[in-house]
Amino acid sequence: MEKRDTTSSKLATRALSGMMALAVAALLVSVTSYGLLTSPPLYEGVLHNPSWNATFPDDMASELGAAVGGVLGGSDAVQASVSAMFSELISVSWAVEQGESLIHALLAYVRGDTDLIAGGIDIAPFKEDVAQALFGLLPDAVLDALVPLLPDTIPLSLLVGGESLSTMRNTVALLSALRIAAAAGLGLSLVALAYLRREGAQVVPLVGAACLWAGPLVALCTAYVALDVRHSFASTGVSFLRTYGESLSRAYVSSMALPLALGLGFSLAGAYVLYTYRIPS
Repeated sequence: MEKRDTTSSKLATRALSGMMALAVAALLVSVTSYGLLTSPPLYEGVLHNPSWNATFPDDMASELGAAVGGVLGGSDAVQASVSAMFSELISVSWAVEQGESLIHALLAYVRGDTDLIAGGIDIAPFKEDVAQALFGLLPDAVLDALVPLLPDTIPLSLLVGGESLSTMRNTVALLSALRIAAAAGLGLSLVALAYLRREGAQVVPLVGAACLWAGPLVALCTAYVALDVRHSFASTGVSFLRTYGESLSRAYVSSMALPLALGLGFSLAGAYVLYTYRIPS
């Protein structure tokens, strides 16, 4: 009976240690990640990244060519001609301006402010250029009838599938709830720790083990969120959003430097505590 009680006590102590490690890691990652993924600075920073801007206009031109060609019901030649026209006329500044509008629309969806992906790309200044690009590819009568029917704005929903960013939206909602759950879990852990200390239990190795595991858990959680961001934007099937998601994922990891450093500090401190406790000097 005594052996069973001792075993149960060890299991409870290990469970508490694991709970503390999870709570600390979840709190560090959820609070920082939620703040980053629900506010514009992280997203806008990528828009103004020169390395991404090098490919952004051409990628947008290709997507606009496919969208406009689809509206006109044209062939691959029509789409290619419109894409080439956009590629020649689109400037980086115009593309970034349109990108800011699109990203704010996507951000509103990811945050849960709206259930629909709104926003669009303003092509009104290029409608006459579309007609010139298609001259000779479509009969004049068809051009005269179709080009005026082109919308001034290509809706983002026409380019992006309705469920494309639902995974990232769900992750952001989870991070929001996790902030509260992690804080509550950490509070309960501290209460349990105080109770064990009052009962004369050795809490030093318990805290050391919790700190030791907190670092790897912070790294794993950060990697999960970064991969989720990358996958969500890639699933849209839109070339400039796919490359944007890759850059956003890297920017997110860079912005998580402080939680990652704190996690590493916890692990080093935990390792030191366990080493000192088990091998007294």
